[in-house]
Amino acid sequence: MKKLVLIAVAFFTLNAVAQEQKVKVSTHKNGQKIEKHQESAQVHAKIETQKLIKQLNLTSDQQEKVYTVMLEHFTEEIKRKQELKKIIASKNDDNKAEIKTKVKKHRQEHSEKLVSQLKEILTTEQYEIYNKINSKEQKAKQKVEVRKN
Repeated sequence: MKKLVLIAVAFFTLNAVAQEQKVKVSTHKNGQKIEKHQESAQVHAKIETQKLIKQLNLTSDQQEKVYTVMLEHFTEEIKRKQELKKIIASKNDDNKAEIKTKVKKHRQEHSEKLVSQLKEILTTEQYEIYNKINSKEQKAKQKVEVRKN
């Protein structure tokens, strides 16, 4: 009997922890629930900025500018993903190849914009380090994409 109670308590505890999610939901005019992703963009921007602070030894002025650039980057990224979800939800199979090329082009333009903005903020040595780190991450992502396909 004691084991059964212990198992039940463990089950409910694990279930409660697993369902903890901190995504704010608001209600739209017509009653639809909408997730607020602004916090998510801020969290991603902070994490990425902290990572760059450690790797590149940024000054306080650079930290503020990098955070602003990252916040803008992740906000646009979240908007792009939402638009992509709408397109996918429409289930228009005719345009799959066109959509894929459009997404790749947009992603490339977006990353080039981010790199150019960071290039303006960083010193030449910091930018070289950033390029090395970024190229390693890109290679790792390409390996993962190849394995998925």
